[in-house]
Amino acid sequence: MNRSVKLLIGSAVGLTLVLLALPQRPPATTPVPVVPVLPIATPPVAQKPIARPATRQQLAAQTARSASLAWKRDPFAPPLVPEEPVVEIAPPEEPQIETRPTAVDPPAPILPIVKPRLSGISTRGQQSWAIIDGQVVQEGDILSARYRVGKISSRSVTVLTDEEELTLNLGDRQ
Repeated sequence: MNRSVKLLIGSAVGLTLVLLALPQRPPATTPVPVVPVLPIATPPVAQKPIARPATRQQLAAQTARSASLAWKRDPFAPPLVPEEPVVEIAPPEEPQIETRPTAVDPPAPILPIVKPRLSGISTRGQQSWAIIDGQVVQEGDILSARYRVGKISSRSVTVLTDEEELTLNLGDRQ
């Protein structure tokens, strides 16, 4: 190690020792401003509750008693009631809307009844399945709330409605 490196290391160690030996100061704090607290003025309290005035004379007497108070009115006294009757305002009349008869919507078109389409049959032992309108069904299943699956044979399926019995054959084009 050359002389300049030794000198640099020695200076760093010496400076560290000096800093550690210095007394530590507490962190600087901002002084908190002192706000003077002012006393709250309280109004004098009435000796007895003041009754609600019914006439102009009673209203004048209550006003005279209130004049001696710091607030000029007792905040706990009931509100002053005038002698004049309350006038009720009638709600505005609703505007008359002219109505015209509208045309009756035409009835929904009657859609033709589409015969179910048989696209496949599968049997396994005593069980048989058919694919009708893309739906896998067995005997007794309901198709589109109109047809009930009757008998499934190897080449055809019988479907029943309330009015008729249809036989769907494999390979038939509707």
